[in-house]
This record gives sequence, structure tokens and C-alpha cells, in this order.
Amino acid sequence: QNLSYERQLEEKHRQVAHLFGSTSGVRWARAAARDAIVGVSDPKRFAYRNKMEFSFGERAWFEETPDDAQREAAAKEPFVLGLRPRGSFSHTLAIETCHLQHDACNQVLRFVRDWLRREMLRPEGSPLSVYNNHEHRGFLRQLMLRSATNAQGELE
Repeated sequence: QNLSYERQLEEKHRQVAHLFGSTSGVRWARAAARDAIVGVSDPKRFAYRNKMEFSFGERAWFEETPDDAQREAAAKEPFVLGLRPRGSFSHTLAIETCHLQHDACNQVLRFVRDWLRREMLRPEGSPLSVYNNHEHRGFLRQLMLRSATNAQGELE
């Protein structure tokens, strides 16, 4: 969500125009490519997803080169819980809070992360391990969180 809503609409229009514009001979496709994407007057930009899937990884992946403090902090963690970058099956970007899901799901995300961290750092060890995509070993692959709201928009 790093683009303004207006910029998101412009990008969506560009993509539709590219897809439908290449459909030659179909009148409605050319019209769709020409028309602007109409947004909503008050879009719910945050907490609109009712399902999110987070991936476990053995070490954190960073979008940019991490500084020494980030690298040291990441090295101390027994696992990372977050999202996979597009096109990657082995990198995991750590997510502390996901603004696309309801805050109650973020509380569950933090609880699971903190509980697993304590479990995996026990002196006697833990039977839980993060799945390794290259070696096809391990247990923890994904955490799926779902939420539901009623007609009044209240979380159920």
C-alpha cells in the first residue's frame, strides 16, 4: 500500500488498457481500454482483507541492504514470519503488522510469532521447525488467518 489511491487507479487503468487494447476487432474491449477506472468515494484502504496467508522462513529477507543492527537482530531470530516477495518461494519478508487485515488478526499474528519464538528458543529444544523449501524438510510452512464481519461491520 505504498501508492496513493488515485495512483492505484491510474495503474489499474494502464494495465486494463494494455490488456484490452491489444484485443483487436472487439469493440467493447477498445471502449474498456479507453474508459477510466472508476474508484469508490470512500474506499476502505486498510483492514479490508478477510484472509491473509503468512509464510515461515529460516532467515529474514530485506528489500534493501540491511544495516549492521538489522542484520544482527535477524540473525538472533530462530525463524521469520511474513510475506513472500512476488515470484519467490524461498525469501520471506518479516511482517510485524499487516494493515490489510483486521487488528484482531494482527494480535493473533503477534501471539503466534511470540509463542513460537519462546518455544523454539527453549534450552531443551523444540520439535517444531521451519520448512526448508530446498531440502523439503520441516513442519511450519504457512499461517493462514481469517476474519469475518457481520452486516454492521463488526468482527465476529
